[in-house]
Amino acid sequence: MKLKMGLSVSEIRAARTELERYASGVPEKADELCRRLAEIGVDASVAGIAHDESGELRGSIRWERRGEREYLVVADCGYAVYVEFGTGVVGSGGTYPGDKPDWVGAPGSRSRHVNPDGSWVYYDEKQSRWRITSGQVPQGFMAQGAMTVRQAVPVIAKEVFAA
Repeated sequence: MKLKMGLSVSEIRAARTELERYASGVPEKADELCRRLAEIGVDASVAGIAHDESGELRGSIRWERRGEREYLVVADCGYAVYVEFGTGVVGSGGTYPGDKPDWVGAPGSRSRHVNPDGSWVYYDEKQSRWRITSGQVPQGFMAQGAMTVRQAVPVIAKEVFAA
């Protein structure tokens, strides 16, 4: 917003009226800014997923509004955290510190054996077969979404608050 005015009483009053009008619209503009950034965050997070066989993870990413001005980008899938941060030897950067977790090989864990290299065997319920894995590398899709939002803030804010 640009405000031009002279120094006469009437011009100052007109400028004050214009400022009050603009100020009354700021809460709605702030809300629009947050909503648009949340939408960008969802799109960027979905785009940051390299592999999602079932589509469940991509389909679970959405924005939600909490309170008056709080918008969150949410990945509401049970395994989202494992895709974001990785798992096992691979997810920890190639070194698995300390002992293997207690659950590995425990009754009911469906994991029967941990190899010396840190890989393990587990039963894949969806495909009804045994698999071997060393874990998965972190994809950081939510972090990527957050970085995209951060970069978009000045551009979107300028658009929203310019009018």
